[in-house]
Amino acid sequence: MADIVDKVVSNSNSSNVKKILLVIIVILFIILVINMIPLFGHYTNEIDHLTNQEDEANEAGEAGETEETGEKEEKEETDDSEKAEQIIKNIKLSPNKLNITLFFVDWCGHSQQFKKKSWIKLLEKYNNDSTVELHELNCTNIKSTIKTPGGNTILGFPTIIFNYIDSNQKLVEKNYKGSREFNTINKFITNMSKNIEHVE
Repeated sequence: MADIVDKVVSNSNSSNVKKILLVIIVILFIILVINMIPLFGHYTNEIDHLTNQEDEANEAGEAGETEETGEKEEKEETDDSEKAEQIIKNIKLSPNKLNITLFFVDWCGHSQQFKKKSWIKLLEKYNNDSTVELHELNCTNIKSTIKTPGGNTILGFPTIIFNYIDSNQKLVEKNYKGSREFNTINKFITNMSKNIEHVE
């Protein structure tokens, strides 16, 4: 366009013609710019509108995912708590015996070692005993807090809990903290059994 203007201006001898042509070109350019402004504004508004729609869709999707994840985690926690409660319900404490309960998990090397070396001997010795009863509870799939029959929290594995009913019909509980060797535990069982008034 500038080349055309130069040719027209160079072929024209009159300075007035040059001025008129320049004014016309400037006016045309201004009109063109004025007509283009609404198009740019419309285009920008469309982009903003689409961007807002995408943001809203993403937020809705993220909110949905968060709600679903939260609901799933809450359900897992509820299921886990129910499993933990069921663990306690599975302990059938005999009112006329010294009850010994082993809480263990499969992934714990100490639990596995204790079961193979000492617990199996205790099971053999007290299998048909009239004053002692052994229980074992696998807590491998429980992530929430596990409570003992007396309401205490299991803090590690393996844990051995002693329970009995005293003369006032109240539950007595003791967390065994001694050696895990068979002879040591067996001696502890013998001493505790002497102090229990067995109810027939």
